[in-house]
Amino acid sequence: MKIGRVIHNLSQGDKTLYIALISVFLPYPVTAVVLVVLGLSLWINPKSRTLLVRNRINCILIGTFSLINLIVGIIFGNWFGIMAACAFLLIITLFEYSQAVMTSRLFENILSLICIMSILTTCSAIVERLIYIKLEKYRCASFYLNPNYLGCILAVSVCVCAYKVIARRGNPMFFYCVALFNGIGLYLSGSMFVWLTIFICLSLMLMLFGEHQFLSIFMIIASVLMLIISAAPDLIPRIDETVFTTENRINIWKTAIDALGDYPVFGRGFFAYYFIQPGIPGAYPTTHCHNIILDCLLNFGVVNSIILLVYLFRYYSLIIKCHDISKSKRISSFLIALSIAVIVHSMVDLTFIWIQTGTLIILIMSGIT
Repeated sequence: MKIGRVIHNLSQGDKTLYIALISVFLPYPVTAVVLVVLGLSLWINPKSRTLLVRNRINCILIGTFSLINLIVGIIFGNWFGIMAACAFLLIITLFEYSQAVMTSRLFENILSLICIMSILTTCSAIVERLIYIKLEKYRCASFYLNPNYLGCILAVSVCVCAYKVIARRGNPMFFYCVALFNGIGLYLSGSMFVWLTIFICLSLMLMLFGEHQFLSIFMIIASVLMLIISAAPDLIPRIDETVFTTENRINIWKTAIDALGDYPVFGRGFFAYYFIQPGIPGAYPTTHCHNIILDCLLNFGVVNSIILLVYLFRYYSLIIKCHDISKSKRISSFLIALSIAVIVHSMVDLTFIWIQTGTLIILIMSGIT
């Protein structure tokens, strides 16, 4: 009864964002269905539609960006790219709405819910590993399409735990325990680069929050761990695959660079690399360029890449502006640190661009309204 009353007392905006967030930690087909239902309902409902179009410049930018991508996808017959463009529009719809309804209280509650739900994700990864315990190099994926997505989800949850501790927004022991427990899930995912993502985010957060003493301690601990890993590299899963992975990345980047000149103005739509790769001899088979810059240029061309940059510039200008306001500095510091960590990660992999990881990121980034 008490839980029922709490749910009943939630605003429509609260319910929408909580449902979207919970779906991130469920099997990805569920996330897809939830995004479609929420996205359509937000446009159908007059009140939420009013919130979505409150920023006309953003509407024009996203509308133009999406329309060009749909037309390009149809021209080239890139049907997978068309589906991705629709998914992108749904996620951006949720992003615009969440910025309109977000409050400081709701933001903190969402971050707490991320930490709680991540526990269930790690538990599912542990169960999965026990099921496949005979497979020595098995990588757990939990409810996600592949293990790297699991690694990204848990990496973000660890960064959220760190924010909660550094900003003193709850019981620090709870968030320490959640972060350590999620370390098990990260290890089971076998995702290598997420550890650097966590390191960058935590380092920047400690610096931006002015916690210089803790930053020094953190750097010492990180240095010791690096020495241990150097002495015993087998402690990190797949470390022996580093050379092979690097060679594959170079192959992908060369293929993408060679293809940029074919359609430089409008690109070929979302997942252009996946679309063109079968027709290029020797190209490494994968879904994207494993580099955010190359992927944008190959997918969207110069025109749509500029439109996307203008949209992001408007958003980050707001974050920087809020960073100068004392009451918003706590949140903006976290978002700046997380953004830089995600951008660095996206230079070698694009696992943050997926319906689950993307939805999680935009819900967090909505903390600045």
